[in-house]
Amino acid sequence: TTHLSFRNEIKVMSVSASNTPILGNSYKPYQAYLYYGDYPLTRNIYVLLNDPRNGLPWGFASFLTSDRGQRIILKSGLVPATQPVRIVKIKE
Repeated sequence: TTHLSFRNEIKVMSVSASNTPILGNSYKPYQAYLYYGDYPLTRNIYVLLNDPRNGLPWGFASFLTSDRGQRIILKSGLVPATQPVRIVKIKE
């Protein structure tokens, strides 16, 4: 969504990956732009586990990748690995 608001004390500017930034190729850090790869300053987060499969770290990783865990990540302002898709038809 692009209906996210930022704190008034912080000025958020658009960023572009292009050498000639214009309004059409510059993006603010909204979840939708992060998810689709339009916002250029992103970082992936990986979870590396070396414990036995039934250990606590595996349980935590399983929770993170579950539907509930992905919703928590989404609500915290991050972009989950699986984004819920919502298709809206606009009638004229």
